[in-house]
Amino acid sequence: NVSAIRPPLVFGPEAPAIKIAFEKLKKHKFPYIGSGEQLLPIAHPIDVVRCMRAILEKDTKGDVFNVVSFQVSIKTFMETIAKKTGVSPPQKHVPFFLAYTAATFSELFSKNPDLTRFRVKSLGCTRIISAEKAKKSLGFTPNFDFEQTVEDIVQWYHQDFS
Repeated sequence: NVSAIRPPLVFGPEAPAIKIAFEKLKKHKFPYIGSGEQLLPIAHPIDVVRCMRAILEKDTKGDVFNVVSFQVSIKTFMETIAKKTGVSPPQKHVPFFLAYTAATFSELFSKNPDLTRFRVKSLGCTRIISAEKAKKSLGFTPNFDFEQTVEDIVQWYHQDFS
């Protein structure tokens, strides 16, 4: 049997997505797509690993599980992290259709595009993802909430990234 895990955005210390976000923030090149109020499901890397372990130990039929630590708006998430790390928060907003169009061209004409349609959809649309199945079938509950994840990222940033 084959089991699968589907984490949404994985944001936490050393996660590639948060490294990219900090690089863009430092260069003032991290605009919000749309209002920035869209809700994002976020998984802390440790919660992802814990859920993987629960799947290995408890899933006998080979199923698919979502893992979500918390949901928050991208604006709240980025502004909180920026404030606590001393990095300037995003100031610009780009309409979704413009970001998506730019991503399409970026994918066509760049070997390693920074902006992709997947990233635009991930950060520019509200996505509500349920992790109830992991809770019911595996007994999995996340250890990390918004505040704990932010503190973890801030600590890592001051030690390793700044």
